Amino acid sequence: AAARTGWGEPCHVTAALLSTQLVEPRVVSSVLHSLAAARLTGHGPWEHVWRDGASAALASDLREYAPQALSNLAWALAHNRGSAPSDLLDAIAIEITARLSSPHSARSFTPQGLANTAWAFAEVSRPASAGGAAIGAAAGRAAALLLVLA
Repeated sequence: AAARTGWGEPCHVTAALLSTQLVEPRVVSSVLHSLAAARLTGHGPWEHVWRDGASAALASDLREYAPQALSNLAWALAHNRGSAPSDLLDAIAIEITARLSSPHSARSFTPQGLANTAWAFAEVSRPASAGGAAIGAAAGRAAALLLVLA
């Protein structure tokens, strides 16, 4: 199918890039976010890219991800319904909740990033997961803090 659509080579090159240990967290997040924005979901020729991107994110230390990269990654996974590994979503939820629990770390999230992250977890219906409900509460506290600081 990839050969017939002309996407075979870009898919394989992108998947190969994401499967290396040298890829930066920002790259993983940006690639998956771009694919989701272009509606190139994890089926057909892009399936390997999504799988390798999710594997790269799981293999990395999410503490290395900038707040925007975490928000973009959550947003991308929510757009790619059905292909988002639950352990990756749980790990993102735990990391974001931990950051939003600290006023200093919470300031690094933009209101748009908070909104996108809250939407992503609502979209994948994970309020009872290892942090989905906590993200909503922590995002509310962080939004209130941002209003006070503004």
